[in-house]
Amino acid sequence: MPYSGIDIPTTPTPSAALTDITGDQGTVNITGVAVGEVVKVYDADNNVLGTAVAGSNGTAQIVFTFPNAQGELSVRVVINGTETEITTLPYSGIDIPTTPTPSAALTDIAGDQGTVNITGIAVGEVVKVYDADNNVLGTAVAGSNGTAQIVFTFPNAQGELSVRVNINGTETEIATLPYSGIDIPTTPTPSAALTDITGDQGTVNITGVAVGEVVKVYDADDNVLGTAVAGSNGTAQIVFTFPNAQGELSVRVVINGTETEIATLPYSGIDIPTTPTPSAALTDITGDQGTVNITGVAVGETVTVYDADDNALGTAVTGSNGTAQIVFTFPDAQGELSVRVNINGTDTEIATLPYSGVVIPTTPTPDAVLSDIAGDQGTVNITGIAVGEVVKVYDADNNVLGTAVAGSNGTAQIVFTFPDAQGELSVRVTINGTETEITTLPYSGIDIPTTPTPDAVITDIIGDRGTVRITGVTAAAPVNIYSANNELLATGTADGSGQVTLTFVFPDAQGELSVRVTTNGLETEVASLPYSGIDIPTTPTPSATLSDITGDQGTVNITGVAVGEVVKVYDADNNVLGTAVAGSNGTAQIVFTFPNAQGELSVRVNINGTETEITTLPYSGIDIPTTPTPSAALTDITG
Repeated sequence: MPYSGIDIPTTPTPSAALTDITGDQGTVNITGVAVGEVVKVYDADNNVLGTAVAGSNGTAQIVFTFPNAQGELSVRVVINGTETEITTLPYSGIDIPTTPTPSAALTDIAGDQGTVNITGIAVGEVVKVYDADNNVLGTAVAGSNGTAQIVFTFPNAQGELSVRVNINGTETEIATLPYSGIDIPTTPTPSAALTDITGDQGTVNITGVAVGEVVKVYDADDNVLGTAVAGSNGTAQIVFTFPNAQGELSVRVVINGTETEIATLPYSGIDIPTTPTPSAALTDITGDQGTVNITGVAVGETVTVYDADDNALGTAVTGSNGTAQIVFTFPDAQGELSVRVNINGTDTEIATLPYSGVVIPTTPTPDAVLSDIAGDQGTVNITGIAVGEVVKVYDADNNVLGTAVAGSNGTAQIVFTFPDAQGELSVRVTINGTETEITTLPYSGIDIPTTPTPDAVITDIIGDRGTVRITGVTAAAPVNIYSANNELLATGTADGSGQVTLTFVFPDAQGELSVRVTTNGLETEVASLPYSGIDIPTTPTPSATLSDITGDQGTVNITGVAVGEVVKVYDADNNVLGTAVAGSNGTAQIVFTFPNAQGELSVRVNINGTETEITTLPYSGIDIPTTPTPSAALTDITG
């Protein structure tokens, strides 16, 4: 179709103007650009100062901050991914705020304390004061007004401070501040003096040490004689015992983990107590009991009397007067005792003490008799055993039937239950850890009660619930009911009469129950109980239907799912179209949008973390809104 004389609208030429300057803020207005095109303002170093998107009228406005007092701006538009300069805009006379220069001043000195005030730094920046050896003396963080104050202790009388600020992770020195004439407190020199000697006890007084420092006194063999911690006045006192009559003490202080000697203190003429010679005597014999008296041993040391076979007969700890007394029992009529003292973990013999003519009591021969039988209960009386010895009665299978401990008269009595009508008992005594048989006692004609046979019956069935009554089991025995798949259905404990009733839910309509009792840790089946005709509630099968279609909207109704389970509808590409949670009646409804005119939906439920498909729902003939195809027609020519 030929045409001519058309009034073609002119395409506006993009332009930009610097329309407003306030302080260091500027405004650029851009016109003649296409809707949605991105416009940017750059400085002379090609830094982006601002960005905007053209509106429906083909204009944009960018407010920005001038980088310096004069220069040139470049305004550029992005067309089809390519950035094109619209114009350049020179500027001058901009009022750029001045950046304060960081500074620091030593504003106050009081004794050995100083104050540095810092100004002109950014809020939140960290400032530190260092001495000439690069040690940090103090730290502060700049406040909202760009200032900080650091109070510190001068390390010496004169020198130079370095004040540094941390900017973006880099520490920069602001200033160096020389100082002199500082009044540094004098550090006292540690000293020690031996101020008192009483007998073999001495006192060392220490001065001039720092609070909390540990001070020790050593003898010439480097043994620690005493320790103290310096108090708030820098003094300590150590009271100790001299190791010998003359020698030299070393007084040392621990500073920062290192022990340093303060002073050496010679001494002589000390009155060291004489050490008595240990001795022992057999001072008394009564029957088979003897008494040994020990003298001349150190307080708290342990003394023991041994027989010729090195068995300990008695032990004592020495009292404050260095003496001890041991009463013991002679092992035989004659022999030799050894008296020993334990010094620093080593046994040393003090004396050997021979003895003879001791009256040793005759040892009775252990005996046992079966003295009483009543039903299946028996009584064994034991005589002639030592006080405190343990006696036991065993059956023919070596099972313990009863235990007793011998009393002060060397007798014991054991009441027990016979295991069977006839057999033989073994009576044994434990002497020094070894069990020895005293005697064997045959028996017969015992009246053993009959043991009831465990039994179980299903006594009641209501719907899917059943009741089992168990009888004839041991009192307090655990009883369990299992399904044919070994699933525990019920558990209980037998009462004093050996009975228990358990209620449970049948797992299926017919099958067999297993009733088991636990005795001595072993679970044993006492009955198997078949059953059938149980009314098991039916479990609904999950289902889903496409119940409504309106335009491109569909509704899926889901039934037969558990309360709280999550149901989802997927399209053929596995995209989730909708989700719902099953309510108290086991139903859910999902309204969704069809992705296309025909296809197939997948309805799935999440059970215990696993997603399972309930059903697939084909669909067709859906009215999907059409997307208009762009087209153009020359419909009017005017002018």
